[in-house]
Amino acid sequence: FLIFSACDSSDSVYGDGDSFADIDDQNRVNDRDPQERPDDYSGPGGGGITYDDNYEQNDTAKPDEEEVDEVENDDDFTELYNVEPDVAKCFPGEVSGFEKNKVLTRVNYLRGLHNLPPVSYSFDDDVYTQECSLMIAANKKLDHFPDETWKCYSNEGEDGCGKSNIYIRFGMISDLENKSIVDAFMTDEGVPDLGHRRWLIDPWLAHISFGRVDDYSQQVVGSAIKVNNEEQQNITNKDIVFVAYPFEIYPEELYNDEVMMSFTLIVDKVDKWKNSNVKFSGTAVAVKNPSNKIMKIKNLAYDNQGFGVPNNLRWYVEGIEKDVRYDVVVTNVLVNDVSRDYAYWFELK
Repeated sequence: FLIFSACDSSDSVYGDGDSFADIDDQNRVNDRDPQERPDDYSGPGGGGITYDDNYEQNDTAKPDEEEVDEVENDDDFTELYNVEPDVAKCFPGEVSGFEKNKVLTRVNYLRGLHNLPPVSYSFDDDVYTQECSLMIAANKKLDHFPDETWKCYSNEGEDGCGKSNIYIRFGMISDLENKSIVDAFMTDEGVPDLGHRRWLIDPWLAHISFGRVDDYSQQVVGSAIKVNNEEQQNITNKDIVFVAYPFEIYPEELYNDEVMMSFTLIVDKVDKWKNSNVKFSGTAVAVKNPSNKIMKIKNLAYDNQGFGVPNNLRWYVEGIEKDVRYDVVVTNVLVNDVSRDYAYWFELK
């Protein structure tokens, strides 16, 4: 598959897998100033995703996955669309309430894995995500800033693409489940800044909208999840210190060696953008298995841009196994110029 990214601030740093003493020097972010957050937040950041017809995404959500804030679906309609789209006629169609509810349920399930509050569904935003999805399918490409030269252009579609995680797939599209689209944004393989993940597990995210358009004749599907909204959740009373990925007991299908781990620190629950004051310039990361072996880390990187919460530390780890508990230590994070350390664990199930 192809992945497009709006930002790449990665530095390659390798650990030797021997000891904590070595990790302090080798698995450390290069000493440089964090990137300033941009003045314009209209684009969610990260690029879109293109999957070929060999891509498979398993959905093995926990059996007790709850359907929170269900989308109203009186007729128990279980088809993909209430009204089929027609790309040739620039007609966007309408995704069924059944499928919207599946997407909302999956998003809230994933947020729950990180102890984040659930989001609601915004029907008012459906026009933006559906028109954006139509433009993606019609033009067979992704862009957060499409212009009037695009086929099936609309102001609503342009606005939707600018404020959504966007997705495209070519090839065998008839078997593509919408939960797989959500999971692809969470794993964010090949996206250096992890923009899609950061928006979905932004603690302040209040609501989403989902759009999808299939063009079966051209074997292409476009999709969008709107995540950049003026409204934000009030999290002042929530016990959220950081958002780590993966975290505690975690579904194994959401991690592999090509998926980056990540850590975002929440130091101000009132003013979201004051969290850009977190500095990772001298931070070190260690991932330890039950035998106290330090796992090899590479491509340790960070930024303070506005993709969800404006601070993010991320890295790759080789050799993570299922049913093994790993301890993670993040040291020397500067918060208001005071050094702090953080620790957590995860286990893939």
